[in-house]
Amino acid sequence: MIIDIHAHLWLGREEENKKTLVETAKRCGIDRVYVSTLNAHVPDQEEIRLANEATAKLIQENPALFGGAVYVNPDHDNTDEVMRKGVEEQGMEMVKVWVSTFADTPAMFRMAEGAMDLNVPLLIHAMHKATGQLTFENTGEQVAVLAKRYPNLSILMAHMGGNVYQGLTAIRPYENVSVDISMSIVRGDDFSYCLEQLGAKRILFGTDMPGVGYQRKISQVEEANLSQEEKDLVYYKNALRLLHREDLS
Repeated sequence: MIIDIHAHLWLGREEENKKTLVETAKRCGIDRVYVSTLNAHVPDQEEIRLANEATAKLIQENPALFGGAVYVNPDHDNTDEVMRKGVEEQGMEMVKVWVSTFADTPAMFRMAEGAMDLNVPLLIHAMHKATGQLTFENTGEQVAVLAKRYPNLSILMAHMGGNVYQGLTAIRPYENVSVDISMSIVRGDDFSYCLEQLGAKRILFGTDMPGVGYQRKISQVEEANLSQEEKDLVYYKNALRLLHREDLS
């Protein structure tokens, strides 16, 4: 079994993206794909509404394959309402924060408390770049502040923090933080370093589809020095635990 914990639709390209996800998942043997819909770096309330409606529609059309993360901008005054609707009415199982708000701010603290009330994990984009860092793009240090403040909040830090030597060092002490391996570009030894730092129980399979193909990410897992039990953790068991699921039914 393989669960892709981190994939996307892009507003305006939903049908194209959906087709890619369905066809590629079938070809590569992916059992479930968790999607959030994105567009602008700092979305307004209307864009958040449209994005979550697109994700909800995808789930309704193919609930066997797709799950969702409700997308929020923590700076909005209706974030609690958006999260509750996403989880309780639209069938989402995570909360997604992209690049609109730093993780160590009061707005994010309020949103984190709302996620805990709903008993859902928080998926946070995190990236450390030598150049081109986005204005509100989180790094591992900022995710660590949130993790330390809320030890009962389950956090999934996306992309292994971008720069594993920076991001993983920051979050390593916090057992409530796991990472996914999704990324467009990744150094060959990043996965091995992540395994060494966190262990297989804190690593989840993810792709960033439709931008990154499954074969590349599957190869990354298969080529690592993992036992079958560890592969199962990365491919699906850690995701089930994060989402409080026994199975995919």
